[in-house]
Amino acid sequence: MNSKRDADIQPILISSTYLNRFDDGPVLTDQSMAILKENGVVGTYFLIGSNVVNNETHAKFVKDMYDAGHQIALHTWTHRQVSLQSTDQVISEIIFNILAIYKVIKKVPRYFRPPYSAIDDRVRFILKSMGLRPVIWNIESLD
Repeated sequence: MNSKRDADIQPILISSTYLNRFDDGPVLTDQSMAILKENGVVGTYFLIGSNVVNNETHAKFVKDMYDAGHQIALHTWTHRQVSLQSTDQVISEIIFNILAIYKVIKKVPRYFRPPYSAIDDRVRFILKSMGLRPVIWNIESLD
């Protein structure tokens, strides 16, 4: 490995199968879940904690996602770029995100995607110390 970024999880092509991931949720969740169900596949939803707790419909989508077998993952509390925040702010973003999701599914997600895939070694250390793995996109969808 030539850098710590090499240790981040990145989606890869495996025998014509792609990782289905959805960021910034739960937004448009009902549509994406319907498409995945229709095709017999599951996805990973990287959720913004404040979106989960500030909307009862979104909280229900999170429970429905989890119950349908989709993976629930972290995408911060506010969607601010963590590499530009203080250590205390990063920890708060992650803890509040965990608490929001835990309140709904009673599980702590294991994976974290930093907004904009902006991550540095300090944030990687924080994630590792919290038992979390960073997941970075390798294709920008410009969404």
